[in-house]
Amino acid sequence: MASSLDGCHTESAGGLTIEGPTTLAHSALRLGLVDVVELLLCPTVVGGRTRVLPDGLRLALTLTRERRFANGMVQLTYDVHDRAGLTDRA
Repeated sequence: MASSLDGCHTESAGGLTIEGPTTLAHSALRLGLVDVVELLLCPTVVGGRTRVLPDGLRLALTLTRERRFANGMVQLTYDVHDRAGLTDRA
């Protein structure tokens, strides 16, 4: 999967978007291919699903945008820094 992700990243003319906390998204984060993380938080608690960020991954993030909606949802945008210094304790 690593070579496929790296190839897509290298060959793309623009940005790539991966939606959802999937194995693909987790792999892209672990490989340091992610420049921006966008989270949409909903005011409902639902447990037992896949985590947004993979266990053990440590990233330096800077909040660059916060958008609140009337229904209580919040969109957060973070820039990812120091991708070369990723640490993964998983």
